[in-house]
Amino acid sequence: MKKYLLWFFIFVNVLHSQIIKSPSEVIDIQRINRIKDQYQNNLFNEKEILPIIDQELQNYFKQFRDERLLKDTVVSIPYDFYEFPLNKIHTLIYIRNQSDIQKSRIFSPYLYQTFFLKAQLHQKLGENQKAIQSYLQALNYSIPILEQEKTIMDASNKILPENLLIIDLENTLNKDLFKKKLDYFEYLNYSMGDKNFQIELSDNNLKYDIQQFQKNYRELQKQLETIKNIKQEYYKLDLNKQVDLNYTTNKQNQLKNFENTWKQIISLWNDLLTLEQSLLNEQEKLKKEYAEILYNIALLIKGLEQKNKERERMLNQSSYYRGTGNTLGVNKTLYSDFVGYKQLLEMAHNLEPQNLLYLDKLSDEYFRDKNIQVGLKIEKSWFSLAQKNDERNPKHYFRIISYYLTTKNISLAKEYLEQFYQDLNNYPNLRQYLYEDKNLFLEPMDHFLYFYQNFYLTNYTKLDDEVIKDLLKKTENKLSTIQNISESSKGLKMKYHLLEDLSKYYRIKKNYPEEFLALTEILNLDKKLKESIQELEIRKKSLEKEASELKQKLYYEENTELSQKLFRLEKVDLPNVIYDLQSLITLKKSIPIGNVLERLAYLSYQKNDLNAAIDYYNQMLEDNFIDTNYKKRAVNNIKNLKKTLEAGYKYKIELPDTFER
Repeated sequence: MKKYLLWFFIFVNVLHSQIIKSPSEVIDIQRINRIKDQYQNNLFNEKEILPIIDQELQNYFKQFRDERLLKDTVVSIPYDFYEFPLNKIHTLIYIRNQSDIQKSRIFSPYLYQTFFLKAQLHQKLGENQKAIQSYLQALNYSIPILEQEKTIMDASNKILPENLLIIDLENTLNKDLFKKKLDYFEYLNYSMGDKNFQIELSDNNLKYDIQQFQKNYRELQKQLETIKNIKQEYYKLDLNKQVDLNYTTNKQNQLKNFENTWKQIISLWNDLLTLEQSLLNEQEKLKKEYAEILYNIALLIKGLEQKNKERERMLNQSSYYRGTGNTLGVNKTLYSDFVGYKQLLEMAHNLEPQNLLYLDKLSDEYFRDKNIQVGLKIEKSWFSLAQKNDERNPKHYFRIISYYLTTKNISLAKEYLEQFYQDLNNYPNLRQYLYEDKNLFLEPMDHFLYFYQNFYLTNYTKLDDEVIKDLLKKTENKLSTIQNISESSKGLKMKYHLLEDLSKYYRIKKNYPEEFLALTEILNLDKKLKESIQELEIRKKSLEKEASELKQKLYYEENTELSQKLFRLEKVDLPNVIYDLQSLITLKKSIPIGNVLERLAYLSYQKNDLNAAIDYYNQMLEDNFIDTNYKKRAVNNIKNLKKTLEAGYKYKIELPDTFER
């Protein structure tokens, strides 16, 4: 009975293999290519073409009644993407880089191309989940890519010596490089040599090269086995040396056979290397397509995860209103940290390192993560590949300069800054891409010139003061025309930085009169800020008082006009004043006016203008924004200066350890 059951199962399996048709027998690839051309020429739209593609795929998959094979080879995408296991995507893609490739996998250019086109159409329609599923199915039927080590590629034609002594055979065939190269030949023989894959190839020249490669590879394996046997026979003769009358002749014949066989092996090896190049060219083309698929999956996943984060905020919005949620959610998490996005970008980049799009997106990720080590590597790759006039260059110049400044590598930062400056002069169109943040007070090129001058002042104590004066004039001219407080705050901050650099430059040059003038300008700027802050505080109190009075009136009577006025006061006028006030206070705090006043007092002291020095110290005591350490020194120095005025003897003033004398 067992015997009959065994024969029955064998019969069923044979019958099944005869009934199931291959993709090449079922899918009309010419029709697929034809409608693809028609779509690219805008003769049909996505919705008209997708049913035709689905029908072609159904012609193949309908053979599997329980669709078991389909389920095993396709990663399903649940409707609720929130819990989608991304490790399935990673597993699916990483398996193509393993040397132990699954023997049961189907390699089908027809299915690969059809699913690839289907995914692109779904992506165009905004059907992200279906697009991801189709991209993954395309990868599922694609040829796996196994990268060779660079050392093996470079040494391929030198791995085997032209002439070989019989005694060296074992060492030669056991070399690590030879074994790895042989494994790579086996991989090519298995993947691109797949029978179904060859049937579906449209390139007849490639098909011929693959067949020749397989033929030579099989012959190489045969000859390698032969030459091992020759060596064994050669040394076996020594055992019968005493009784073998033809010992010498036999030894010579075996040696000759060895030399001839080795020549055949070398010839086969060289032929394989030549044919391999044709196969590698096809792989390079496929790698670009795979990289495009991975990049598209990355974008689609990012879009889906962003929607999920938005949904999460909507479902949990009450926690944000109660103050228990992540108050920084919108800025910090909603549009960043997408699981798997960076990994997929890296895989796309590894497949196609020359593609600047993938490199640019990876740069964004690592710069955001502050990963200097990897970030530097990416930026160096960028400049080794990008054209001088690439509009994305300014962003990458700023990033690599930032990395080098962070790591205190000033010389390399200078090198890239000089090249950047030269490129901006050679390609003026790059100037409009200078800053990612367009919310600037002056023109981007003016801000770059300030950055350029500040770099040299900070690191090389050099400055072109005429450039700074010109920027200062532009800032003052624009400030005179602006009424908006928020915009004027940016201008005042710019003016402060320019004056600070001028004062520092003159201090280095020991040009104290010019330094004094620059510091006085900073002090005047600070006084105007204080006046503006006081005006806004008065305005704020006035509006609060007015709102309070309106509330009292509305408590006793209903009045539509007063209600509208109160609404405007509380929701528009008062918030605007508070916002402007906070902007000016923030700016005031950012200006270290204590340093400025202490420096002015010191310069006055050096000029023996002691009353002026006392006045500056008094201003330090009156300013609520100045730290107590400054005020303590100011109190002591006022006493010493008054003693000097009374006694005529010049008492020393107290200065901090870091003070530049």
